[in-house]
Amino acid sequence: MNGKQRLMGGRIEYIDCMRGFAMLLVVYCHVIYLGFDMNFTSVARIIVRFHMPLFFFISGFMSYTQNPNKQWLSTRLWNRLLSQYVPALVMGWIYTMFKCQDFFVSMLLDTAKNGYWFTLALFEIFCLYAILVYLLNKANLGKVWISIASVLIILSTHTIETYLYSTNASIVNSDWYIILCGRYILLYTKFFFIGVLAKMWLRQFMKIVESKFIMAVSAIAFATLHIGFEGHHSRLLLGILGILIVWNFFHYYQNYFSSKTRVGRILSFVGKNTLQIYFLHYFFIVGMTNLQSTSFAQILIGNWFVELLVVIAISIVIIICCLLVDKFVRSIPWIRVLMFGPEIKKT
Repeated sequence: MNGKQRLMGGRIEYIDCMRGFAMLLVVYCHVIYLGFDMNFTSVARIIVRFHMPLFFFISGFMSYTQNPNKQWLSTRLWNRLLSQYVPALVMGWIYTMFKCQDFFVSMLLDTAKNGYWFTLALFEIFCLYAILVYLLNKANLGKVWISIASVLIILSTHTIETYLYSTNASIVNSDWYIILCGRYILLYTKFFFIGVLAKMWLRQFMKIVESKFIMAVSAIAFATLHIGFEGHHSRLLLGILGILIVWNFFHYYQNYFSSKTRVGRILSFVGKNTLQIYFLHYFFIVGMTNLQSTSFAQILIGNWFVELLVVIAISIVIIICCLLVDKFVRSIPWIRVLMFGPEIKKT
C-alpha cells in the first residue's frame, strides 16, 4: 500500500509522527520561554512560525468527514467536550492552584489560560466546523460548497484578526473575548480549515507537497519572510509554508517514520499522547525556574548549537516524565478520567 492509498483511508503513521514532532517543538519553546525565562532565541523564533499552525492543520485534516449526520454531530461534540474542553479546565485549575494563583483571574481571565488555551480553542473551532458541515450536508450542499464556506471562514477570520489588532479595538480586552479564547480562535481557525481543505482535495494537496519546484520556492519564501517581514499577513504565509515543508519532509521520508523503525515508533507514540503531554509538561517546566538566573542559562544565549542540544535533551526528559505520570495515572481510572477525560475510541 503506497502513501497516497494510506492517506485515503486508515491511520497514517507519519501523521502521528508529525504530531509527535510538533509536540517536541512545543515543549522546546516552552522550555526556552517559560523555563529559562528567555526571549525566543534564533532557533525558537523559527519553530514558533509553524508548530502551532501545524497542530491545527493536522486537527482539521483528521477531523474532515464526508457524510456528517446528526448522530455524528452529537457524538463528536460530546466526545470532544469530555476529552478536550472539560479536562483542559480541570488541569488548568489544578495547575493554577499548584502555582498558588487565583483560578478566575489567572486562568479564565488570562489570554493564554495559563498555557491551557490550546484545547479550549481547538474545541471551539471544531464546534464551528462540525455545525457548519452538518448544516451544509443537511441542505444537500456538498464538497464544493463546504470548500467555499471554508475559504470564506479563512479569509474572514484573517481579516477580522488584522482589523482588531491593527486598530487596537476595545473588544480584544473584554472579559468574554478573553474567556472564549478569541485571540487564538482568530489566529488558528484558518489553519484548521486549511487542513480540512487539504483532506477534501487530497490529490491536489499531495501534488503540491510532492512538487520539488513548489517546495524549493516554499523554503526560499519561508526564509525570506522569516528574516525580513513581520505582521499578520506574513505570519499566515509562514504558517502555511512551514506546514508544507514539514509535511513534505515526513511524506518523503515516510519509510523512516513508520512502526518498522525505532524513531517512527517513538514519535508516533508521542503523537498519540499529545494531550497528556501538553497538560502535564507545564508542571515540570515550573520546576526549572531556579535555573533562570544561573550561569548555565547564560551559556545558551547566542549559542544556537549548544542550545539545540541542551534544550532538546531537556524537552525529551520532560516528555518522558509526562508519559510516566500518565502511565501511573492509568492505574487509577477515576483520576485519569478527571485529568484527561474518558478514553474514546477513535472512529
